[in-house]
Amino acid sequence: MVSQTLNEMLVNSRDTFKHRPAFKVKEDKQFRVITFQDFYEEVSQFGTGLLELGFQKGDHIGLISENRFEWIVSDMAIIGIGAIDVPASGNSYGRDIAFKLGHSDSIAVILEGEKALIEYLKVSKQLPDIRKIILLEPVKIFAELDETPEWAKAMPFQIEGIISSIFYQKIHSLLTENSLLLLVSERAKLFLEQYLAKQGGELAADFKMGSVKELEEKLWQKVHLIREGTITVLPAIHSFSNIKEMGKKLLEKGDYRFSDIAQRALPDDIVTIIYTSGTTSDPKGVMLTHRNIMHNVNNIPAALGDFNKNDRFLSVLPSWHIYERTVEYCAISLGASTAYSKPFKQVLLPDLLMEKPTVMCTVPRIWQSLYKGIMQKIKSGGKLHRLLFFKGCDVARRYK
Repeated sequence: MVSQTLNEMLVNSRDTFKHRPAFKVKEDKQFRVITFQDFYEEVSQFGTGLLELGFQKGDHIGLISENRFEWIVSDMAIIGIGAIDVPASGNSYGRDIAFKLGHSDSIAVILEGEKALIEYLKVSKQLPDIRKIILLEPVKIFAELDETPEWAKAMPFQIEGIISSIFYQKIHSLLTENSLLLLVSERAKLFLEQYLAKQGGELAADFKMGSVKELEEKLWQKVHLIREGTITVLPAIHSFSNIKEMGKKLLEKGDYRFSDIAQRALPDDIVTIIYTSGTTSDPKGVMLTHRNIMHNVNNIPAALGDFNKNDRFLSVLPSWHIYERTVEYCAISLGASTAYSKPFKQVLLPDLLMEKPTVMCTVPRIWQSLYKGIMQKIKSGGKLHRLLFFKGCDVARRYK
């Protein structure tokens, strides 16, 4: 069925392929199946949660994450409420995040986890328009359980008044590695102040610093205080799961705002701003509409071959690249399944054996890595093993 918008495509696929597998997510080394009905419900829940938080049509929202199921849910939910996502790598450096969020006039950002949050923290003062942060994964903070916000995971900073080993190691790392930051609660900050008052001289000597003051200045630059569920230098933070749960409860009460807004989308509405690599100058933001993307989604399958609902896609390239992103949309439109993997042979090779994909979009570097891994395994086998392998390759070439 030909769809004019991504929202229409999602509803059509839900209705047509309701109980078929849409996505497969790795859990405990096995793929867990998510049906098209389940996928739509998750998108609807998260989208409804976003609406409840005050997001509306035309808002620009950063999406800083690698490919994963929560990425496509966030993407479709943002598009569903009429907002515009601004995707970037989950491994982006702070300067890249600052430029893309600032240049695109983003008012909020979805961050994959601790690494992305730390990079954001480094440049947060350059982004005064960011009002909300959403975390896909819990972030570790040094705090006691009763002062830990819902988006975080508490780490012990003291045990019966003595500094915990993990907190001690983190402090040492802060003084030797430039890229690290430390998230602490008010109690953890107070404990650290008391610890430095007693042990600061010893630490300064260990790290060959001229004074305790010099040590404290370096350390406190990297410490970010959490107060009443937010970080003092940041806007409000929410977890992906909490927003989804909020939306689920509203839907159970008959809140249909998400579906009402989604079905009013027009083909020429902008859905995303994707930035170029910026190799020769500042990255350029490319604005794409429903019409731009759906033209490819509706025509690529027929142009490339007889793809259908029985195909199994394996996602290894970044979803924030339009290539992989369009392919994932194609799979949704066809009723095919998409399993998420990683472009590393240690992960990819087992996933290939387990999932047996019929479609996988890659780049030459990934094939080179796979070839190297396979040949290393063949060479480590016996003479008969190698003979059978190369004989099989010859038969395959002749058959083709």
